[in-house]
Amino acid sequence: MVFSYRELSEKFKLSLGAVSNVLKRKCEYTNDDETNQNKKVKRKLKCDTSQEINDNVYDWFVAQRFKIYPYLDLFFKSMLEKYLNSNGMIHVRKSS
Repeated sequence: MVFSYRELSEKFKLSLGAVSNVLKRKCEYTNDDETNQNKKVKRKLKCDTSQEINDNVYDWFVAQRFKIYPYLDLFFKSMLEKYLNSNGMIHVRKSS
């Protein structure tokens, strides 16, 4: 069964240009599908500044929290030590 570009665009709710582009690359798509060529291709990050900004903001909030509640540092260290000891993991050295 042969469909026109217009029939395909109406059936799949695509523009005529999109249908045209898909049909132009049909051989490439079928070849990739048969060989699983693009199975593990992941998009590469162009810029990692957003993660750097997130890390800096997180560090700032942690610093502000410890200014307000200075005892939290000792609390977290003691909780970590208890957790590691109870699970048979490496013991945390106490700083002097």
